[in-house]
Amino acid sequence: MVEEAELRGLSDRFPYQTALYQHFLLIVLAGVAEAAARDAAALLHERSRTFSHANTRTPRTDPQLLQAVGEVDAVAALARAQVLATAASLDAAFAERGSASDAQIEAANAVELATGRAQVALHRPVLEAVTRIFDVLGASGVSQSRSLDRHWRNARTVTSHNPWVYKARIAGDHRVNGTEPVRLWSVGEPDAAGESAAADVQNLIQTTDPTS
Repeated sequence: MVEEAELRGLSDRFPYQTALYQHFLLIVLAGVAEAAARDAAALLHERSRTFSHANTRTPRTDPQLLQAVGEVDAVAALARAQVLATAASLDAAFAERGSASDAQIEAANAVELATGRAQVALHRPVLEAVTRIFDVLGASGVSQSRSLDRHWRNARTVTSHNPWVYKARIAGDHRVNGTEPVRLWSVGEPDAAGESAAADVQNLIQTTDPTS
């Protein structure tokens, strides 16, 4: 049971909080991609069964299968790089916590855009990568005992959270029109929720603004 004293209102928290929450999901997505690359490599190395129209006698030396694993590995590296980039933006936003309100807003905008862009950029490559495992292993890869489908289910769950289509539209609106991103977002009707979140952010920043 959560005690009332343990509850904190939206306006009592930091202005880039939704970006931090999205960053956690990006970390999970990067972990899924890395796990898929690990499993694909390990299982291909152990695999002995091949086909009469394969390129080599052993699967682990077949250039086409090695290419498939390399593609998964590259996506895992991409996801890791994106997570590190958004972490740097989060560090910058944290460093501005005692600055004037304009600086805090600019940093919060930057990290919101960074996590949103990463979410848009990664969802397709990771989902494709975790299905590439089955190209490497063939029908035996779908064995229930191996549970390789968990990588797709985990990736699909994470990428379905906080719909990326809205993040893509926000990034495009910022690029084309210079529109500030929504710094705090939640479930609810767009107008009411957006206005409320914007007011909460401004109130929070004003209470920590050393120049106010």
